[in-house]
Amino acid sequence: TLSGGMTMKGSWNPTDGRMEITEWMLDVSDAAALNITMDLGGITTDLIRQAQEITAKAESGEMNEQAVGFAMMGLMQQFSVNGATIALDDASLTNRILDFVAAQQGAKRQDVVNMAKGMMPILLSQLQNPSFASTVAKAVGEYLDDPQTLIVKAEPDAPVPAPQIMGAAMGAPQTIPDILAVTVTANECGTITC
Repeated sequence: TLSGGMTMKGSWNPTDGRMEITEWMLDVSDAAALNITMDLGGITTDLIRQAQEITAKAESGEMNEQAVGFAMMGLMQQFSVNGATIALDDASLTNRILDFVAAQQGAKRQDVVNMAKGMMPILLSQLQNPSFASTVAKAVGEYLDDPQTLIVKAEPDAPVPAPQIMGAAMGAPQTIPDILAVTVTANECGTITC
């Protein structure tokens, strides 16, 4: 039986388009809490109105799929990412999962942890960003050894336009962690609200 709650807090300035989600938390009692925060720019009432018009034209058949795609790409020029965080605060879920996997394999929890940590560099090498891969492997390893908090933050020095992110995703996805100044840390604070 699961029990818990979900909360969401934030603000939006329709004039300048700044939307800040300061808390979007799913908290499952005696398991874990997941909190996502976002700081976005360019979400103006004009952008929303234009998106609704494009959607209506697509539904009526006035615009074909390709035209809709180009129109939406044009709207994305206004949108930017100022920052974001994904934070997991463990309250026994990770060890339960590790114990379950260990039981399935006829192994001990530490064996599963060691196997996961050993596979991490191989899996992360696909990112083609050795520095970021090393940071992630270290953080995930620390978390698996002692599950407390795991936090992924994007903190760029300046707002990053959506087209820049999409262009990187298509042409050089390994640069996205650097473009967004992504960091991954484990067990650096007691709760995800730190």
